[in-house]
Amino acid sequence: MIRRLFLLLPLFTLNELPATDPPPFWTAPQVQGDPLFFVQVESEPTAKALMLFTPDESPVIRSATLETTYETGKDYEWKKGTREIMLKAGTRIPYKTTPELHPAPNSPHIYNGCRDGKSWMLFGEGRFFHDLECVASYPTSEKWNDPRPSPAPDAQLAKVRAKLKAAAPVKLVTLGDSISTGANASGSAGAPPMQPGYPDLVARGLEARFGAKVTAKNLSVGGMDSAWGLKQVPAVLAEAPDLVILAFGMNDASGRRKPEDFANIIRQTVE
Repeated sequence: MIRRLFLLLPLFTLNELPATDPPPFWTAPQVQGDPLFFVQVESEPTAKALMLFTPDESPVIRSATLETTYETGKDYEWKKGTREIMLKAGTRIPYKTTPELHPAPNSPHIYNGCRDGKSWMLFGEGRFFHDLECVASYPTSEKWNDPRPSPAPDAQLAKVRAKLKAAAPVKLVTLGDSISTGANASGSAGAPPMQPGYPDLVARGLEARFGAKVTAKNLSVGGMDSAWGLKQVPAVLAEAPDLVILAFGMNDASGRRKPEDFANIIRQTVE
């Protein structure tokens, strides 16, 4: 399985964070909402998923929407000292087999396109994936040894920092693809906890932290890539933003754009 971990790099130094903010996951002794997607490969007798850390005690597994709490020993089992969760026979926890992840052409829930001409990619809008995923909560003493964000230098984003600290109005503009439109965010999908897409969460977070009015303008369009984004620079500038989120890459990768070409387009867009 491939685990994708998205980190929004902090814009502000740690001493600007209020004491009530939860600690980042790489320092928290209690992991909350570790995302799990269970897959049964053809050579294995049961579906499995890996947690991010090794728990100190049996994890609590719930549906991604938090509507269902599953039972250890009945729906799943965990072996102490491992990160692996294995499903039991008759489990209520949803899972997919590897053939189901790559269905034949013209099957339900497929992405409109295949590269090898034989198999397609499992795809679904709305609650489709929300209802297939779970989250794990557990205490852990394991240390995070992989890269972690570091506080931005004070000189970075100095103008918008000054506005926020003065509680002055700020305009945030987002330019990206379907991820940035909020596609499949729980609120868009009609699934608990009914959260909006990440640009709105960023705006709300800044408002809550600094007491400033943050206006969010989203120019993102689903299916677009960095080359399209470069052409949208005049539209971004026309909004006179204080802060811009530029977020492409998924469609560049699926379109087989070379990494160096992608980097060059992003560089041109920023400049």
